[in-house]
Amino acid sequence: MIRHPGFGPAVWSDRMRKPHRRLDVLDRAECLALLGSVRLGRVAYNAHGAPRVEVVNFLLDGDGAVIRMGIGSRSAAVGRGGHFALEADRLDETGDIGWNVTAIGPVRWVSDPAEFRRLDRLLISSAPGDRSHLARISFAQVFGRRLRAVAYDG
Repeated sequence: MIRHPGFGPAVWSDRMRKPHRRLDVLDRAECLALLGSVRLGRVAYNAHGAPRVEVVNFLLDGDGAVIRMGIGSRSAAVGRGGHFALEADRLDETGDIGWNVTAIGPVRWVSDPAEFRRLDRLLISSAPGDRSHLARISFAQVFGRRLRAVAYDG
């Protein structure tokens, strides 16, 4: 594999001697499929007038995602009825190829007992401590991109 300073491994053209990549915009179905393939992402929300981003375990469920949380800034934001953004991505080791998806929407507590029991069994948190509350982000907007190496076509 040929390496170029600052670019990492990639497909190289014979004529240009530089990596050839393409950035594709993903449709909603592709974005949801990619979100469903991972369990770890980042959630962004408004905490006391300032943006906050935290790593979370999540579960894709229908046209939204469920996150587990304890009591704190994030749960206060849910109580205010705000919007959350969920972002997940996968990149190769050098960051040269991969994808990212962002989904944005209103967040609410999971309060239905049957829904809570079903989701509680499925969603595992990696974080220690009390994470006994579940919140659902209903996706109003979903968008993503995929960066891929492509063969040089002359």
